[in-house]
Amino acid sequence: MASNNIKEFLRRHNYEVSVAGFQGIPNRIRASFPERKELPFCEKFTGTYLCCPKGSTEASVGVKFKISEKEEFVECPEYAMEELIFCNVDIICALIGYDNNLVTLYIDGLEVERSKFTQSILDLNLDQNDKLKKDELASLINQAKKRNFSLEFDSLSKEKNVEDGYIPIKKMHGFGEYKL
Repeated sequence: MASNNIKEFLRRHNYEVSVAGFQGIPNRIRASFPERKELPFCEKFTGTYLCCPKGSTEASVGVKFKISEKEEFVECPEYAMEELIFCNVDIICALIGYDNNLVTLYIDGLEVERSKFTQSILDLNLDQNDKLKKDELASLINQAKKRNFSLEFDSLSKEKNVEDGYIPIKKMHGFGEYKL
């Protein structure tokens, strides 16, 4: 309840981080970040994310990011796309000093919970095995973030057969070659 009051306060003062999608436009997500007038300063900006599953127009499977003017494509399996996007939003929230628990999700302008958001916006057609991998990866990433992606999580990702989803997210967090 208190979280909803805080979100409403932030919304009224144009200081909301939001993640939005639209029915009928699958796999495309827009994240909006507010202007900061205190350290760390930043202008208002938007990030767009496009999931490119098998059969899309992209040559590889992954997520296309565009944050301000910087555009990148990160290869990852379909089951890792949601986690990759939300980890990127979390990283940006940390950089601008915003509590990622206060991020608001919208579909067609209406606030929704994350499960409804991903079911409605991400059209990835995951089979049962990939759904299990998605859950394993989310749990692993949650633990790894708390421990700076220590090497034990590399082994765990192999053991749980989610290494191909884990490695791009680990790199995105600055423990590898690319940082968004």
